[in-house]
Amino acid sequence: MARSANGPVKPFPFMGIYVMCPAVFEYMNTPGPYPIIDFFLSLAKDGRRVNAFRANEARWMDLGRKTHLSKVHEIFDMGYFEGFIGTK
Repeated sequence: MARSANGPVKPFPFMGIYVMCPAVFEYMNTPGPYPIIDFFLSLAKDGRRVNAFRANEARWMDLGRKTHLSKVHEIFDMGYFEGFIGTK
């Protein structure tokens, strides 16, 4: 951790969509792939604000691996996303 916690700490999966202002990219000074958790920790250590939004009702799937892509049709066919905005 970059600092001590101010209260109870709860484990959460680290996933999602990241929205950042262009100024934070000065912290990414390593060429090539960069571990995103290290990036956020360096921001916090430097006093930059890092916020999170809990989306308890969201449905996520890791599409970063080819083996997971084969599951996409199966998941959509079984109605996994029915009832969410943009679905029928």
